Amino acid sequence: MICAVPVLQRIISLRWTRNRDSGIRLDGRLQAVLALLPLARRTGLLAGQILVFAAFFGFWELAVRLLHTRPVILPAPSVIFATIWEQRDLLLANTWPTCVAIGLGFAAAVISGFILAIGIS
Repeated sequence: MICAVPVLQRIISLRWTRNRDSGIRLDGRLQAVLALLPLARRTGLLAGQILVFAAFFGFWELAVRLLHTRPVILPAPSVIFATIWEQRDLLLANTWPTCVAIGLGFAAAVISGFILAIGIS
């Protein structure tokens, strides 16, 4: 039997042997293949996540193009990414002031929440 994937060829050709004391004993090659399964699962999970991510943006792009949605209502992802790339200097220049404003707002919320909690108790 010929398989396109060498790993599958190895799995197919491996033998299970019966040991009187421990039940079924795995061939050393099969143990090596089974040791790679967690890596294969993680790789498959990552590939699935990337596929969902790409399908989401592909569907969005297709829907905007086919439905002729006005860019003011819902711009296509390609337009959004192009605008971000064109305005990257402006966006990077305003990143630090935005982070400072977020930090100050969070600090104000924590302090006012703490004061209100003490006042309620």
